[in-house]
Amino acid sequence: MYNDATSTFAKTTCGAVCGDGKMVDAETCDDGSNNAIGCNADCSGSLPGYSCTGGSSTSATTCSTACGDGVKLGTEACDDGNIASLDGCSATCTIEAPGWTCNVASDPSVCTPVCGAGGTTGSEACDDGSNNGIGCATGCTGDATGWICTGVKPAVFTCLPKCGDGIVIAPETCDDGNAGAGDGCDATCILEQYWTCSATTPTTCVPTPNDGAAVGSEVCDDGTPNGVGCNLA
Repeated sequence: MYNDATSTFAKTTCGAVCGDGKMVDAETCDDGSNNAIGCNADCSGSLPGYSCTGGSSTSATTCSTACGDGVKLGTEACDDGNIASLDGCSATCTIEAPGWTCNVASDPSVCTPVCGAGGTTGSEACDDGSNNGIGCATGCTGDATGWICTGVKPAVFTCLPKCGDGIVIAPETCDDGNAGAGDGCDATCILEQYWTCSATTPTTCVPTPNDGAAVGSEVCDDGTPNGVGCNLA
């Protein structure tokens, strides 16, 4: 006869199976992996760098990397600790290129502008895609000497020679240090007819004598150098 008082039986202990994709008992996160990617190894919560939601006794928790937490994980190309754009690492944790380079070996990722990449980003004041001191200055700190550049970040800036600064840069054919006309070098830095101009910078111009046009300081020019009509001077 069975005697309950003298019989010994092992007590059965039951618990949730972490990693089976079913969130039961004390589990608060079970994505079906149990490999420390998403939910942690004991299914008590999500790991740093992950955002996990949902899950029930019949369905797994859904986990994704948490962009903006400063930890680069999964499919993230970078994570600089915020979800702002135009700082190198976008709001979806992708590297903004061209224009930026990011050190993704560090957490958070550190991004810096690439001068000459063609986009004026970050602390750059001017980037025309060259970084050779022709147009934008070397280092993208602003306009190079003799140039004027325009644009709006993060676009590529457009640069043209700065007429009136006394520096001749093609397509300028002269630059006398001013933006006026009627002095040999016009307001667009192109040589004017009836003038003789130097090849130096800044350009200096004098009226061409005896060419039949009275310009500048000339009061009389009949096109002859013989002192008949207009004087020799």
